[in-house]
Amino acid sequence: MPLFMAVIGPWLRFGWLNPNDNVKRTLICEEAWHILTHRPVARLFNELIRYGRRLGLGFIAVMHHLADGQLRDIPEAEAIIKLTATRVVYHIQGDDADATADYLDLPNWARAAIKDPANLCAPGNAVWSFAGATMLVEHLRTAAERRLTDTDSRMIDTAVAEDEQASVPFAWAEGAGV
Repeated sequence: MPLFMAVIGPWLRFGWLNPNDNVKRTLICEEAWHILTHRPVARLFNELIRYGRRLGLGFIAVMHHLADGQLRDIPEAEAIIKLTATRVVYHIQGDDADATADYLDLPNWARAAIKDPANLCAPGNAVWSFAGATMLVEHLRTAAERRLTDTDSRMIDTAVAEDEQASVPFAWAEGAGV
């Protein structure tokens, strides 16, 4: 991570972000726990988030579990979570749901909702928290969007396809372009 930050830090600060070009940019960070659990990296992103509006920067952080890192032990990570204007929480299982609800100070109905995949937090539904309000939001997706976002079925389909390939002789699978 230190080598990565030695390269990406100056590029983000002085190359990619130019407050004079009036270009709106969005920085999307998948697996954001990586940046939040390393203090120098969290410090850089905290700075970018604080001055982002002035720089025309939107920041989206994606984390699968708030419990992935010891965020409470890292002040910069705590600051980033507090600065987050909009929080979207999809279904979470078990203790992770309680930890997330506690961390984000969600009301009891939202805690119950994120634990309930069959009804309230079915695929496409999420608990949104912004501007002091927390609500359940249903994301209306087109058929194309459902195909793109239904990763569970793709994982199952891939597993079935791999099982079928395993039962076919290698030469046939290679010759068939599989």
